[in-house]
This record gives sequence, C-alpha cells and structure tokens, in this order.
Amino acid sequence: MAWTQRFVGLGLIGLWYFGFGYVGDKFTYNPVHPYIFVIALVGWLMVRNSSKYLTECHSTFLEFLGRNTLETYVLQFHLFMNHKVQNIPVVIPGSGPDGSVFAQILNMLLCGCIFVWFAVQARKVTVSTQTTFVELVDLLLKKLSGKKDDDDDDDEEEDLKSTEMQKMLPLEPKNGEMA
Repeated sequence: MAWTQRFVGLGLIGLWYFGFGYVGDKFTYNPVHPYIFVIALVGWLMVRNSSKYLTECHSTFLEFLGRNTLETYVLQFHLFMNHKVQNIPVVIPGSGPDGSVFAQILNMLLCGCIFVWFAVQARKVTVSTQTTFVELVDLLLKKLSGKKDDDDDDDEEEDLKSTEMQKMLPLEPKNGEMA
C-alpha cells in the first residue's frame, strides 16, 4: 500500500510538472495556478505520508529559513528594492544584466548570503526585544500590583528566564573585549 501511495504521489507531481509546471509565460500560468497546484500538493502529501520515516523527517535548512521568514519578508523591501524591482543589487563589478553568467551567479550568491545574514541578525534583535519587553511588562505589573520579588513562587522560572536573557544579551564583556 505504501509503495502504491508513493508512486501515485510521484505521478501526480509529474503530471503537474509536465502538464503545467514549466509553462514559460507567466501570464498564461498565473490564472490557472490556484486550480492546478493542488495536484502537486496532494502528490507531495501522499509521498510524505506514505511512511513513518518520511513523516518524521524534516529539512534543517528549510526549518532555519522558516524561522527567519518574517524578517526575510520585511528586509526584502529594504535591501533588494532598488531602481528596478526585477534586479538585485550589483555588488560585483561586471555582474549586471550585460555581464558574464559566472559573475551574475557569484553576485546572486553574495547578495543572498548577505540577505540571509541580515535576516538572522534581525531575528536575534526581534527575539531579544520581545523577551526584554515581556520581562519589563512583567516587572511593571508586579510593581503596580504591590507584589515583591521575595513572594514569588516561580523563583526557578525567573532564574531560568534571567539566565536565558543573559545568554542573548551579554551585559558583561568577554575576556579581552571592550565594554
């Protein structure tokens, strides 16, 4: 049964790809995409759910990209939007539209790496800001309610939060570093 499900799923993916997947004209494909992409999606789900091993597997790289999706979406407008939206910035001389394919590929890889690096850094800032804000609100609520820190039943949880906060935002300089 599992092999049949895999073959049917691969068949559906192939049907979608060879029937519609490589239509070169964007204006021909876009109107039918919402109606036909379900073929490939159902095929993928059939393959993925055909065994316990495939169901439990995941791509670490795609997980990494997924964690940074919000930041990549927001940063694309700030980093990639230049004079023409269809082009990425030319960082390597000679990698423009009239440049060599090798230089264009190197430029694309360099811009992609810079973009992902910025997205990861933006996510770190987002997480640390969120954590700091939540802790600040908790502290303000405790102060407003008149609750003292000594009365907390959650001392271990607070210590854990504080330790996690210190890992994300080191307040003390490491050996040999300037403050």
